[in-house]
Amino acid sequence: MLKVPHHGSSYQDLDWLTGLEAGTALVSVGADNDYGHPAPDVLSALEAAGTAVHRTDEEGDLAVVPGPDGGPVTVVDG
Repeated sequence: MLKVPHHGSSYQDLDWLTGLEAGTALVSVGADNDYGHPAPDVLSALEAAGTAVHRTDEEGDLAVVPGPDGGPVTVVDG
């Protein structure tokens, strides 16, 4: 699980982000923000690395919920 830094701005170390090999990434970002967050290149890099990306601007509030018996976590949208 990765919480993408700084709302997914373009100022990221993409090799580091993708090298984490996170199965899921959360991007906390406001809808229609003036900064262009999250940056398309950040999203593309994560998705190309096989990371499922969830965004608050598209899905609303997000919660990370542990699976039964400590199994895999699930992301639940609001």
